[in-house]
Amino acid sequence: IEDKLNAASYFLIILLSTLGSAGTAPVPSASLVLIITAYNTVFDTTGTPEAFGLIFAVDWLMDRFRTTLNVTGDAMMARIVTAAGKATFEDDTLENEVYEGEPEIEHYYK
Repeated sequence: IEDKLNAASYFLIILLSTLGSAGTAPVPSASLVLIITAYNTVFDTTGTPEAFGLIFAVDWLMDRFRTTLNVTGDAMMARIVTAAGKATFEDDTLENEVYEGEPEIEHYYK
């Protein structure tokens, strides 16, 4: 493997990892498919790599880290959107309103 790695191979790995991370399905161990695809593309092979067992053995731990990062990022973005949304309602706050029945949605789209 060492003799096959050059600057173009590293660039291809980075590109495939970046683009593939956006399209990876949100199911457990979905990154394993991405790893095999990137490996086979960069090294022009087929099948699973020789050391794939090692990757498979630690993927469950890495999956926990990815899930934690995903949930934390979603929570932070929800907090940012909430703070930004309240900043735009200076005269008409939504905090203390109590709705009886269906709220009038058109009221908030002035």
